[in-house]
Amino acid sequence: SIEHGTYLYEQPELIDHMVANNQFLVPTMGMFYYEPLVDAYEGAAPGTRNEFEAMKPSLVKNFKACLKAGVKIAAGTDNTYWDAPGVAWEMHTYVKHGGMKPMDAIISATRTNAENCALPDVGTIEVGKKADLILVDGDPLKDISVLQVRANIGTVIKDGHLIVEDGKINW
Repeated sequence: SIEHGTYLYEQPELIDHMVANNQFLVPTMGMFYYEPLVDAYEGAAPGTRNEFEAMKPSLVKNFKACLKAGVKIAAGTDNTYWDAPGVAWEMHTYVKHGGMKPMDAIISATRTNAENCALPDVGTIEVGKKADLILVDGDPLKDISVLQVRANIGTVIKDGHLIVEDGKINW
């Protein structure tokens, strides 16, 4: 897989090569759109906000070019310390800024990530696979941002075991 890949669109033959060879892109776009993170970087490195803003057009152009060509997009992030869940924010960014459909964003974080990591027993809901599920209050296919609010996650099933029920840890 290629992580970031911000300027792949400048060499379309590389995008075609990725599609032909079943390669993945992990674009890590979310951090450029998450204001608290941008502010944290700005406090540590003057000019970061301007640099992040300058990157956005290339990130979006690249994402859309790869998506249109059929590159497998795997949701991933460089940052796991956000107040909002990192992968949920990343999926939101794909939908809001990259034009990805919400279901495709969810697939990028589940099935496509499992494929990218060569994990055949996770990523989809099928007989014989590990059952990791969350039940949310809201419809992420209508509003992907519902996945970012921890209070919306009422039930978590991990490896087939009920871990969180009614928002409370169940162990």
